[in-house]
Amino acid sequence: MKTAIQKRLKQIEKMYDVTILYACEAGSRAYQLETMTSDYDVRFIYKHKIDAYLQLSRPHDVINECDQDIQGWDLYKAMYLFTKSNPSLFEWLSSPIVYKEDLTFTEPLRTFIKHQYSHKAISFHYLQLLKTNLQKKLGQSVTIADIKRYVHIIRAYLSLQLIIHQKQLPPLIFNELLEQTYVNKTIHDYANMLVNAKRNGYSVSHKDLNELHTMMEDQSKILNEQIQHLAEGSINYSAINEFIITTLYKKN
Repeated sequence: MKTAIQKRLKQIEKMYDVTILYACEAGSRAYQLETMTSDYDVRFIYKHKIDAYLQLSRPHDVINECDQDIQGWDLYKAMYLFTKSNPSLFEWLSSPIVYKEDLTFTEPLRTFIKHQYSHKAISFHYLQLLKTNLQKKLGQSVTIADIKRYVHIIRAYLSLQLIIHQKQLPPLIFNELLEQTYVNKTIHDYANMLVNAKRNGYSVSHKDLNELHTMMEDQSKILNEQIQHLAEGSINYSAINEFIITTLYKKN
């Protein structure tokens, strides 16, 4: 499948006359939580030729291949979202599955993210992810969709714990996230239970998920207060502008 994806990315470069700087897998496969039926979610960052940026009409800043779930952002869009501490950009650059990579682009960008991203901004993203998934109550029976939803809840909770208490941006691979986060045994056990259920089709009791739901609702209030005390990011715009120019003028 990797070869097929790389071939499609080359076709996209020719079709849109762009250069892909970085391409990776996002979603469940990047978290290493995929099942046999999981889709592929390919994401990439690209640049147009310099002349395209000098025209009155701006070049396309998003490329969408909806039939294959392949999506890309233009360099300028990606770097603008960088200044907003965009969580998707952070997760793309953290993906363990890479289809194409220009290290002269990605290595500096990862360093910028590590030192300039706002822990407060990215924490609000994970808190919103947690709250959104908690809004839906359980039905009379536990479904596969419920199990997937509670995996997302646990992942968001663990990410918040790591950012708030350990001042680290979270790893994307779920097992690494769980290992690196200081949580009590109850949360740890719930996390393992849900991941095993998702991967192997195990059942989870209604009682367990209800207890976890109540626990996460209580925790979300505490986390909301803790996030308020996190530091804002400090974007070095001069360095970012220089990075963009260098990337644009670099020969393919």
